[in-house]
Amino acid sequence: MSEKKLIEALTAVCEWAKSESVGFEWLTHMGHWRRPEIIAVFETEKQKSEALAANWNQAFEDELDNMCHILKVDVKGVRYDSEQACTSQSNGNWERHLKRRAFH
Repeated sequence: MSEKKLIEALTAVCEWAKSESVGFEWLTHMGHWRRPEIIAVFETEKQKSEALAANWNQAFEDELDNMCHILKVDVKGVRYDSEQACTSQSNGNWERHLKRRAFH
């Protein structure tokens, strides 16, 4: 297992998620590949709220769990964010935005 394998698996989850939810744009991870924090990003806060209200996150987290089981990865946590929030809170600077909102 490696960072590269994790990225390949997360790319597959991302492609699945884009096909399942209007507004989901991309995902990333932070931290060590053996225990990453996953961030799922929507275009707007409204789209994020609607997806979460419809329990889209349950299917998303199930996909992550399947990937984690296969790769023997322990996800530290999943959070949901939006391009809109990054723009308004961090001037579109994702590095700063993610650090500001990091898990503790």
